[in-house]
Amino acid sequence: MEQSIKLELPEHIYQLLLKSAQQLHIQLETFIIKNNSSDFSDDPIEQFIGKIESNVSNWTNDHDNYLGIAINEQKLKISE
Repeated sequence: MEQSIKLELPEHIYQLLLKSAQQLHIQLETFIIKNNSSDFSDDPIEQFIGKIESNVSNWTNDHDNYLGIAINEQKLKISE
């Protein structure tokens, strides 16, 4: 039996997800499912959760996003 979920996302997040799905030539729904149904038990950041103080309240859940943003910012600086 299939279930439905309605998500409300900020426009910029939606556009990032959509662009990523289009680059892989898959539907947005497929992209979201494939990227959120993994087993994260081998995440190397897991060992630091609860041991690092931060002003960023959601870093434990979104650390991969923050790392990706930092990497992209560095790529932009290098190419400028």
